[in-house]
Amino acid sequence: MKDLHNDPVLELDRPRRLRLTHKALKTFTQSTGLRLGQMAFALDNYDQMTELIYCMLKAEDPELDREKLDDMLEALTPKQLIEAVNAAVENAFPNDDGSAESEGKSEENPTTGTAL
Repeated sequence: MKDLHNDPVLELDRPRRLRLTHKALKTFTQSTGLRLGQMAFALDNYDQMTELIYCMLKAEDPELDREKLDDMLEALTPKQLIEAVNAAVENAFPNDDGSAESEGKSEENPTTGTAL
């Protein structure tokens, strides 16, 4: 399988790569009770979005805890976090040609009207 990932990196205590792996996705769906089809709506909820960040980073750093992550995330703007998470989700679900799902599309969340 070809590596299609251009993972976003959060500059926290050290560069931390956001990658939506099997472990991260499994942990996220178990901790939130959301189904895979509800992922886009989770990105509109800040608590769920930061939970997704935690799950992605925890998969690579088992020592990471939520309090430490919350302290580190204070250094970034909400816009930086949203952009990084959106990129990680798009990387996890590429089109057959390797492009992100949203490229060339203007999808909106039907509940909020915000771009997905």
